[in-house]
Amino acid sequence: MPFAEFSNKRVWYEINGTGEPLIQLHGSALGLKNFSAVTPVLAKHVQVIDFDMVGFGESSPVPETYVLDDWTEDLRSLMDTLGIQKANLHGTSAVGFVALQFAARYPERVGKLAMVGCIARYDTALRLGRKLSKELALNVGMDSAAEMTAQQVLTRNFLDSPKSEAFLENMRATFRATPVDTYVKMIEATEIIDRGPELQRITASTLVVAGELSQMSPVDTGPLGIGGRGIAEGVQNGRLEIIPNCGHLVLMERFQEVCDVIVGFLKE
Repeated sequence: MPFAEFSNKRVWYEINGTGEPLIQLHGSALGLKNFSAVTPVLAKHVQVIDFDMVGFGESSPVPETYVLDDWTEDLRSLMDTLGIQKANLHGTSAVGFVALQFAARYPERVGKLAMVGCIARYDTALRLGRKLSKELALNVGMDSAAEMTAQQVLTRNFLDSPKSEAFLENMRATFRATPVDTYVKMIEATEIIDRGPELQRITASTLVVAGELSQMSPVDTGPLGIGGRGIAEGVQNGRLEIIPNCGHLVLMERFQEVCDVIVGFLKE
């Protein structure tokens, strides 16, 4: 099992495929489950690097004082350790904040940027939702946090479909495997972040994929937030792909369609 070691931390990683490197940044609770089906598809076209962020999976536990900057710098350290000078990035969900910050801070190290189900700033509705998720995790348990998240990120049609029960049980198990302190720390690290002022510094060609019905990563937030449309319009070279009749987890609900969009973007 390969690990990259830097700054007294161990970060698990895995490399599949060959060609131009694509580093994937998983969501805050689903971890690498975000990419379990995606990686084999993308690895047919590019070299895919998956890794457990600090606090998740096989990587080191999250330190007490960790903030979003630390996760961003971990990405830089991982690239340095693996000898990767420049890579494409694929960021999802809350960890899209890390991808955006890295692309703005180190534009010379990012080829293309694919953002799936991401926002750049929470509005009030999103902050209230994240506050409730945190309280559930701390006081009720990660199963309840998983179920509330499922209600937020999946459409009613998907939840009523035959495949939903297996998916929900897998989601509960994945949330259980995420330490509560990591989950809470990621929420606290992102709920006050504003990536709006940094967007114009992102020079990488940027694809933003958003579910039309997403509550957690809406195409258009309230006036205080920045959703998928705001990201696509705020970067120097962005475009928005809206997946119709789909929620936040577009990679789960419309797997092949989203993979095709990402592959097409990377090949341009």
